[in-house]
Amino acid sequence: MFRNYLKIAFRNIIRHKVYSFINIFGLAIGMASAILIMLFVFDELSYDNYHKNSDKIYRLERKGNFQGKDYHVAVTAHPMGPTLVNDFAEIEKAVRIWPLELMVKDKFNTFNEERIFFIDKDAFQVFTFPLINGDAGSSLVEPNSIVLSRKMSQKYFGEENPLNKSLTLQWDNQTIDFKITGVMENIPKNSHFHPDFFASYSSFDQLLGKENLNAWLSNSIYTYLKVKDNTNIAELGKKFPGFIDKYMGSDVRKFLGPDANINKLFQFHLRPVDEIYLYGKLPFDIEPGSDIQRVYIFSAIALLILIIASINFMNLSTARSARRAKEVGMRKVAGANRAFLIRQFLGESLLLSFISLLLAIVVVEIALPTFNSFTQKELSIQYFTNVYYIFSFLTLVLFVGIFSGSYPAFFLSKFKPAAVLHGKSAPTSRGSVLQKFLVIGQFAISIFLVICTLTVFKQLDFMKGRALGFDLQQKLILRVKSNLGHLRRDYEDIKKDFLQNPSITGATVSSSVPGDKTSGGYYMTSKAEDFRDAARLKVITMDYDFISAYEIKMVAGRPFQRNLGNDEAGAYVINLAGVKEL
Repeated sequence: MFRNYLKIAFRNIIRHKVYSFINIFGLAIGMASAILIMLFVFDELSYDNYHKNSDKIYRLERKGNFQGKDYHVAVTAHPMGPTLVNDFAEIEKAVRIWPLELMVKDKFNTFNEERIFFIDKDAFQVFTFPLINGDAGSSLVEPNSIVLSRKMSQKYFGEENPLNKSLTLQWDNQTIDFKITGVMENIPKNSHFHPDFFASYSSFDQLLGKENLNAWLSNSIYTYLKVKDNTNIAELGKKFPGFIDKYMGSDVRKFLGPDANINKLFQFHLRPVDEIYLYGKLPFDIEPGSDIQRVYIFSAIALLILIIASINFMNLSTARSARRAKEVGMRKVAGANRAFLIRQFLGESLLLSFISLLLAIVVVEIALPTFNSFTQKELSIQYFTNVYYIFSFLTLVLFVGIFSGSYPAFFLSKFKPAAVLHGKSAPTSRGSVLQKFLVIGQFAISIFLVICTLTVFKQLDFMKGRALGFDLQQKLILRVKSNLGHLRRDYEDIKKDFLQNPSITGATVSSSVPGDKTSGGYYMTSKAEDFRDAARLKVITMDYDFISAYEIKMVAGRPFQRNLGNDEAGAYVINLAGVKEL
């Protein structure tokens, strides 16, 4: 029986070449588009799932309400992790991470490295970062020890084994030799952070001192917790208010008074590590994350594209129903029942769907390099090594084949043989309410997607053309990453050297530039006697030429001036948002 279905299906494909080509090509383009989108979606959903203990790793986050405003941030205080392990039996290990940008020197060169993570000794017991060389249990125990990624090992040492050699890190005005105790595999792309170096957190005992490491109100690091098996996270969370009051209460009341509500100001939230990338988009994140809404939107687009392609198949099949009327009549006279005919037509639809999938895979492989360049990912399909892909492709064939072939199968199989064989016209789909609905639905979905595309395009065009409040043209930013004191003191002389070049019309120095992620700031208030009204404003430190160089307009007051000595002592220029805040 199956062989008969297959033979008839191939005959119909070969006999009606143009019809078959339109159907197969239409389904293939729809499938290829859906496959590319779903590859993107699957990659977004895979972040941090590679950790063996991903179901037991959580990031500690702070949230609360300060001065009537809710906040939620990813950074915590230095003593938080070890104290939590000590106080709660449910927490097995804690790992603190402080990403820093430092100068690194080998024997011949100096590089500015942006991804140096100072991390606790249990990093390799919590996270799954395979070591190529070194011991996972001891590589980050000693102060001034460092683990390199494979990429950094090749950068600094080529093919040599770097174990027990050293690199020099510049910390403020001092240089410190770090002993290389391990080499780890490069961090996977689907991780929410990508360090190039792991430096031992115990190094801070000397670099920062015990007083800074025990400061509960200084929040600048990230704390990850590994909980024990069968830990009830909700019940664990109920114990945090007492912990907060015990260790942070006295310090907070010194600043805000004895009536300060500690547990309104500070709350803890535990976020699963595999949700950070899509759900944990917070201020001061280690790296920018994504958004689960994007996953929902792209999944919906993939589904809509498949629906359009399937409806197109339905419409073409029912449109040529009159040509197959006599075939249906003869089969029914020969004894075929309606169930037999439905299986036959569904079989033809599934065969066309399978052929379309093969063509779609070819299209995907051709388009994938361009798609990867556009999405900044490294997507690929493991056809034979990943059962998940095989299952997904079979599901796609079944969905498209059955969905697109269901209406034609039930429509064609209801023809009455007597009427057809006596020469009377076969039933047509012209007056079918469902057929009209399919045609209208197909156009409606297409128009909806076109409108969405135009809206996004116009929005991006608006963002690119919007006035930013400063002039960004003809600006070259040179990032000076050095802690040498004379570079900071002599910046005016350095500017003069640049300005001797006739191609350079201006120069300015600042701690940050417009558009940078600025985390530095001060608590300010218009009422000096009442600190409770203070608001934390982000601050850029700049020289006298910054405002003129960026052509920033002054609403009131004046920019900084050299001939007024008081400006250097402590003058501020604030924007309108700062005025409203204060």
